[in-house]
Amino acid sequence: MTKRPNEKNERLKRRFLEYRKFARQLSEKTLDREIAALERFDVWNGRKDFARFHIEQAMGFRTHLEQSKTKAGKPLGKSTMRSVLATLREFVLWLSQQDGFRSRIKAADADYFNLSRRDEAEARAAPPRPYALPSECEPRARPGCATGAYFTEGRTSKPYQSPIRLRISRTLSCRKRSVRAKTDLGNRGRSRHSLPNA
Repeated sequence: MTKRPNEKNERLKRRFLEYRKFARQLSEKTLDREIAALERFDVWNGRKDFARFHIEQAMGFRTHLEQSKTKAGKPLGKSTMRSVLATLREFVLWLSQQDGFRSRIKAADADYFNLSRRDEAEARAAPPRPYALPSECEPRARPGCATGAYFTEGRTSKPYQSPIRLRISRTLSCRKRSVRAKTDLGNRGRSRHSLPNA
């Protein structure tokens, strides 16, 4: 059974969210995530008054997130942990500037809501992209080049990297032809567009 919400904490959370909405101009979707993050910490902390915040609570909550699991029973994702901790870091920074909290909470206390460098890098990393097999690709002609120089996978237009020599030789031959065509046009253009002698 969870404890009843702390009225002082609820007022502070409301003021913080108003600050984030109007001063920081965050969207409703982002604010919903921040409400959930603040509530998660408040429930874990036993609804203790935010005025009694200590860095040990931040370290304990970080450990709690690392051991938490999703509804499917999988460990919490690093990007989710990063999002929750970033909200709490912003909240503690904001709290350290409010009247009645400046002497109790330091701005440096917010740093305890950071992930480790390794986890931070993992949270920021883009998910791996699957590449198509040669059998799944279809040839696509590049403008002005021989058919089959490039291959595409579905909607993406990434060149298929396997036949490197073939691709380079065809690209170079295309460039030679385009250079020859440009020089021929240039020479013809000069004679055609030259000014008449006065």
